[in-house]
Amino acid sequence: MYWQHVAGRKQKCLAHVRRTARDWKALALGGKHPQARQFFDDVIAWVQRGCRYHRQRKRGELLRAQDRAEQEWLRTELKRLEQVEVDHPKAATLQERLQTYHDDWLVFLDHPEVPPTNNLAEHALRPLVVLRKLTFGSRSRAGAERLANLLTVVETAKRHGHDVLAFLYKLLSRSPGRMLRFLYDTR
Repeated sequence: MYWQHVAGRKQKCLAHVRRTARDWKALALGGKHPQARQFFDDVIAWVQRGCRYHRQRKRGELLRAQDRAEQEWLRTELKRLEQVEVDHPKAATLQERLQTYHDDWLVFLDHPEVPPTNNLAEHALRPLVVLRKLTFGSRSRAGAERLANLLTVVETAKRHGHDVLAFLYKLLSRSPGRMLRFLYDTR
């Protein structure tokens, strides 16, 4: 559900839809409800194909005709998934979610710079979540905010290609304004 600042619309995470379809299929269905089983399988296949398309387009592996055909299939399949008959409440719930956010599932087709998942954001949060589990939390709201601020600075420095320890040393020994200019290379 990120990248609204780039595309003007938010991209809902396809990985979450896939995970929901996989989990609900295993949890709720067993050998019953063939329409719902097929629906969940089709949702999973649609997400996988969309993510594969995004990777192939990013690497420049698609001819123009292939690109158009994949985009058309992804759009058509979404419409079909939104309308297909289902025979289980979980499938109906997921189908309703697809309908409700119809315009947010395929933003990446019109904006190649937008990924179809928010995996980058989740991977960036993972170290914080692991640290929180290892240390049994921050123990106070102020401690949590300090840790969040520190890790924001660390991640920003990393993403701008700076040596984190050297950057933190400079941050503590120089003026904040000077460090912001250094961090964002605006001199």
